[in-house]
Amino acid sequence: EVSKKQLQNLHKNSSSLLNMLLNLDMNVYKPIVDDVDTLIKLIIKSASKKNIGIVNYLQLVRENMYKLQSYNIKHDYICKRLIYIISKTYPKKNDLVHFVVTKVAELQHTIMVKSSKPMCHFEHFFIMIYERLVN
Repeated sequence: EVSKKQLQNLHKNSSSLLNMLLNLDMNVYKPIVDDVDTLIKLIIKSASKKNIGIVNYLQLVRENMYKLQSYNIKHDYICKRLIYIISKTYPKKNDLVHFVVTKVAELQHTIMVKSSKPMCHFEHFFIMIYERLVN
């Protein structure tokens, strides 16, 4: 059984009514919206570990971003949470926060205007974060 709060979250974060109904009908919906922060934190924390390597990091990014995409989480919501988590995780690194805000704005613009494949742009974004945190 789905609670009222879960339905509200599902409605708020689904891209269409059809997607919302399909998720409910197939019994696929989980409160994944609450896990967006956890997934993004996992990606960010693994980027700060120098021993993970770019290949393993990119694989982690793909797995988690495809999971979010499979639940029809809006790109805007992911971007807002990215900025929030970076600003809370690194409150004293103003240059990193400024970099992330700038790149998220570019990411959103690229996804809206130019791209039909947002996953590639999210991967590129997370690679830039990785390079910034490792170097």
